[in-house]
Amino acid sequence: MLWIRADLEATQIAMESTDITAAALRVTDRLIIIGSIYVPPASPKALQQTFQLLQQLIESNPSSN
Repeated sequence: MLWIRADLEATQIAMESTDITAAALRVTDRLIIIGSIYVPPASPKALQQTFQLLQQLIESNPSSN
């Protein structure tokens, strides 16, 4: 769950993992991606999978380039 101020324009981003909650936040002419991410302790595989999902999220956003 993310709490975002009511005066900011934000859109939740659907993620393939229930361990990631993300939103796109529009601030003037910028698009900022924010998130809450859980990675199980001592789990390199889970960490790698999480990084891959985040990379896909960043690359799929045309405004991020």
